Amino acid sequence: MQRSNYQLKNRIVRQWLLAPIVIITIGLGWKYYWIAFSVPIVMLINMLSPLLHRGRYVCGNFCPRGAFYDRVLRYFSRNKKVPGFLRGKRFRWTVFALISIFFIFQVVRSPELTPERFGHIFWLMCTATTVLGVLLSLLFNHRSWCAFCPIGTFVSAIGKDNHKLAIDKKLCVSCKLCERACPLNIQITAALEDESLSDTDCLKCRECIDVCPKKALRIK
Repeated sequence: MQRSNYQLKNRIVRQWLLAPIVIITIGLGWKYYWIAFSVPIVMLINMLSPLLHRGRYVCGNFCPRGAFYDRVLRYFSRNKKVPGFLRGKRFRWTVFALISIFFIFQVVRSPELTPERFGHIFWLMCTATTVLGVLLSLLFNHRSWCAFCPIGTFVSAIGKDNHKLAIDKKLCVSCKLCERACPLNIQITAALEDESLSDTDCLKCRECIDVCPKKALRIK
């Protein structure tokens, strides 16, 4: 368990270092186009993460925007449950399609496909989706955007997970503190009989492990 606490502390420090990337990208990316290329770099790293077979581990531990939500916006959030429809497959893939169409439209309508133009498109996408994510954070949960993030949806759909959250049913008392701590409000105790969480949206953030009074949770 000491190792788990150590990993959680490492994650917090890492997120404080990553969170400013979002602020810098939005604040300066409109002027210095090369800064906005941090957006496709993060997207590509996340989309390649299924090769690690660790599900949405990158989303929960290395995404700069996720870090910004966790370390900053969580203190302003109402900490309400993420609306169920936001996690619905139909809604998520609709958002994925709309953002893809928006990107293609912006590329096609450009008279010249210069690095500056691509930088502006990435900056525009990052700013618009982050603003939406901030609004949802203030209304519901600080990670509400992550419930239907297009990249997260892609990773959740194709990524294998060999490092699932394990539940010791002999220790678990079904207090559901873990579910209240989970940023995506995943029903963890529903997997008690299987002793392993199969929900591919698990961010591996270890928030649930940290609050469990019986130490019944661990990452395999």
